Amino acid sequence: MSDLIISEPLTVIQGLFEKGGKGDWGVEAFFSSHFATADDIEKVPSLNDRPLHALTDGCLVRYRCMIQDQFEPEYYLNTYQLVNTATGGKVLCCGKYRDVFNYPPNYELNEDPDVTITDERTTLYCVPIPAETEWAKAAFRRDTDGPVVEDERSSRRGTKRGLCDEGDGDDEWMDSDVQSVDGVSKRCKQHDGGHIEGDGGQKSLPGLDEKEISVSCLVKVYGDSIEQFKVASMVEFVGILSVSPSLACFDHNSSDPDQDLLLNPFAAEGAAERKAHSPPPSLVPRLHCILSRTLSHSNPLVTSGSLPLLKDSSAVGVARELALSVLTEVLLGDRLAAEYTLLHMLSSVYGRTEVLVLGSFAVNISRCPVPGAQSLSFASSFFSVLQDLVPKCHLLPMTLANMNTLRFTPKKDYETNRIQPGTLQFSAGTLLVIDETKLSPGRLNEQGVKNLASLCHLSRWQKIHYDFQYYNTEFNCDTPVMVFSEGRSMIKDNCEVPLDPVAMAPSGDRAIKRLTEHQLHNLREYLGVCREIQYSLPTELQTVSRGLL
Repeated sequence: MSDLIISEPLTVIQGLFEKGGKGDWGVEAFFSSHFATADDIEKVPSLNDRPLHALTDGCLVRYRCMIQDQFEPEYYLNTYQLVNTATGGKVLCCGKYRDVFNYPPNYELNEDPDVTITDERTTLYCVPIPAETEWAKAAFRRDTDGPVVEDERSSRRGTKRGLCDEGDGDDEWMDSDVQSVDGVSKRCKQHDGGHIEGDGGQKSLPGLDEKEISVSCLVKVYGDSIEQFKVASMVEFVGILSVSPSLACFDHNSSDPDQDLLLNPFAAEGAAERKAHSPPPSLVPRLHCILSRTLSHSNPLVTSGSLPLLKDSSAVGVARELALSVLTEVLLGDRLAAEYTLLHMLSSVYGRTEVLVLGSFAVNISRCPVPGAQSLSFASSFFSVLQDLVPKCHLLPMTLANMNTLRFTPKKDYETNRIQPGTLQFSAGTLLVIDETKLSPGRLNEQGVKNLASLCHLSRWQKIHYDFQYYNTEFNCDTPVMVFSEGRSMIKDNCEVPLDPVAMAPSGDRAIKRLTEHQLHNLREYLGVCREIQYSLPTELQTVSRGLL
């Protein structure tokens, strides 16, 4: 049964639909019961790790991502009816969780609005989590030698119709067992078994390579669950993959504009908006969400089994000392700078007031050595070590070209009706390392001044502006900022730590290489678990703090 759920989830959903029930016909409860544990979910193929040509249209997949944008709601056929042109028998089918629907020969869609039910769903544009480090990706990547959901079904040709498309096409029909008793369907199985191969992508968020950009995904969410999803939040979706080629085609030549709009809600959009919202599914697949869970972190080593680490004070002490020894080496032997850096790496926002961001700890390491023309900067050497310790981090060289040409904040493009990503659009917990030693004499243009203001605002208030052209909207974030500079940084910080070097050159790489796999695992786990500790102030200290105020 579990193999059928993964390979043919639409068949299972059709069966639940025929049994009836309230709401979603028990679909969410059914899938939740079969994927109740992490081990169960790992049996589902991952869209992050498998190429699209290794997956079948209509199979069950999971996708770990960050929400980059949210589109306007769209209408779809929740329930539709097929009519047998030879016998007149009628079949009632479920249109949820799909973009196109197929039906066998001698059947056609009954377009009578009295027998169809339309509903609303929302599309989220999602991308792989930006700035994720290689070790974290490898840890999330499970053994891909398991069963690949390939389409081995070869049978009679049928006809397919897009839920929002009038065009016809050929596709495969599997197990067309349609029996009509008093006009009521007893069984209706269908599959759209296309194999789509695609690679490519478009410029997107920082920290995503070309391979990752190709698995950006349009996730379609149903019901009231949309309220729990926010832009820049991390989510793992489990749902039905949709990669039918017809999804990118929305051209209609009908003489009836109202009919075009009924069959294709994108008909009222401009060409640029249609292209942005309906990219080829071989590049940007669709996923119809059945189950989801919001992720509070992206450290693969932080699980329920990690909690005993906090109860073992000796293990925590060993891991902390190990972290300090590595950081001390990369910071040229400065133990005090290593202490502040460790506090910065463990910091997270846990509360906000009108004048304070509680938990934020932006650090400026000043007096950094200036590299030669051919050598790595001090910040780059530090960042290479940081990548081996934390699951998400990003290095931003503060060059004059970057400041004047990059767009740090997301911006609304009204022609495409899309939010264009910005350099600073990260998920919570991403460590941002800014290399101010790269800044050379010159003049900041208008964009450069805006970018500098955005960096200062992010560092001080942990907020990022989204530019909607006519107005700006602030979004809260949790992006610890560390600045490396020669003198005092121009970016606002909570603490400046002048570097007091003992060694002549950073040796963090050697410190990492000296660690055993077990030590490195414990160090990564320690950094992840400590950052996720829920902070609470004891009642006694709350009384003392009020007295001091």
